[in-house]
Amino acid sequence: MITVVVPVYNAEKYLDECLGSILAQSYSDFELLLFIGKCTDFSREICEKYKASDTRVQIYDQIKVGPGGARNQGLDIAKGEYIYFCDADDLLTRDCLKTFVSMATIGNHDIVESNAFMLTQKGEGWVTETLGCSFWAITIGHDSVERYANPAVWKYFSRVDLWRDNNIRFADFLTSMDDLATYSLLFRSAKNPLFILNNLYYYRVFAGSLSHTPSRLRGRFQNIFKICEYLSSEFKKRNMFMQSKYTLAGQMEHHGRVALNAIPDLTDEERIMFSQNLAEHIRECFEVQLSVFDCGCFSWGSSLVHALSDRIGHCPLKGNIKIESKSIWGIGNDEIKDVAQSIRECKANLAIIDLINETGNIAEIEDITDHLPEWENKFRLFIEEIKGALERPSQVVIVENYYCLLDNSGSEIKPFDNYKDLEFLNDVLKLYYETARKVIGEENFLPPAPQKIMFSEKGIPTDYNSCIIAYHHNNVMDQIR
Repeated sequence: MITVVVPVYNAEKYLDECLGSILAQSYSDFELLLFIGKCTDFSREICEKYKASDTRVQIYDQIKVGPGGARNQGLDIAKGEYIYFCDADDLLTRDCLKTFVSMATIGNHDIVESNAFMLTQKGEGWVTETLGCSFWAITIGHDSVERYANPAVWKYFSRVDLWRDNNIRFADFLTSMDDLATYSLLFRSAKNPLFILNNLYYYRVFAGSLSHTPSRLRGRFQNIFKICEYLSSEFKKRNMFMQSKYTLAGQMEHHGRVALNAIPDLTDEERIMFSQNLAEHIRECFEVQLSVFDCGCFSWGSSLVHALSDRIGHCPLKGNIKIESKSIWGIGNDEIKDVAQSIRECKANLAIIDLINETGNIAEIEDITDHLPEWENKFRLFIEEIKGALERPSQVVIVENYYCLLDNSGSEIKPFDNYKDLEFLNDVLKLYYETARKVIGEENFLPPAPQKIMFSEKGIPTDYNSCIIAYHHNNVMDQIR
């Protein structure tokens, strides 16, 4: 049997649709537990109507404020072998529970995570999009995408014993974001997780809702501080802290940045103060040396390193500078000095570089063997100027990046028409990276992304999909911490 838990608070507008979608499931062996807060609308009456017509429905008064408290009540009294959480303004696809229980039992999985449909309000109607990271979790592992994943409870279906045996509960001291405080803890405790591509849930996104008022958005940002403390404490209790701290720090940085940027009335002074406070808190809670809120970035090379700069450089006292469509070989010494001066002016303390643009001059090079020693000298001058311009403490990171050989912009993944030319350019790039290692050392290099994720989604060999960016972002941050 499955236990389905729904916290209910002033949800009358969509509650009928939600409960109807649950009770109409193609899989019928479940109990539906409704936990009702202090509603001022007709939510209770709607719940009572469904209880009167279906014996699977049970109603309870919510003991603690917030959805986390209701979910914990459900965990305490659940009779099912599995548990699933649904929000009162969302709805399930007809085969949601059937798919989850089938996938969980076939492979004896203690937790199954799926994708979902996102319903975005547009005028009087709704636009449907896919929300989820299951493909990336399957391809390169959940740990690699966990820092950016939506942690919503309705994405996963789990054994009740996974929660009870590991003493995991929702952080019911939070009035929002309690699922963020639980997500990593649950997946680190799972022995046999499974990720599936099915869209099994409809998640509503409301424009201008009460949860997006300035005061609520400030409250969400302050919750990040509490979640940092909670996760640090819980992971240390379970002896999982050391192998998880970089992932947790990255997760809090991502969600902290999103929460901070969502505050509409933030002054420049507040942005500086909030960023500094969160950076200090992340460093302290997760025992890391550096946060994205400490970094200003200089990026040189492809769109990949510029995307990394955007994700990493979030110190409001430092700037980001991007140099596009230039090769190190193709610029003069005076131009290199101008670049260095720009770095000083923006107070960047991190340089992220790839060598994609070095292949732009390949047609002019008669003999690559003769060319590389000259290029090595130019690269050495370039690196010396960059290092001298970066604010201390500083780091230079070389991302070993290549052209995508595969195109996924159509109905299927296929090689680019100029696949052989791109292969040749990648072989040349390998020579440049080998030469660069002589100058800067292996310790400053990050490995290339796995081949299984090296495809373009826009039909451009230098369009790097979100998974490639996330993969390198994780490596950069883990390197500099």
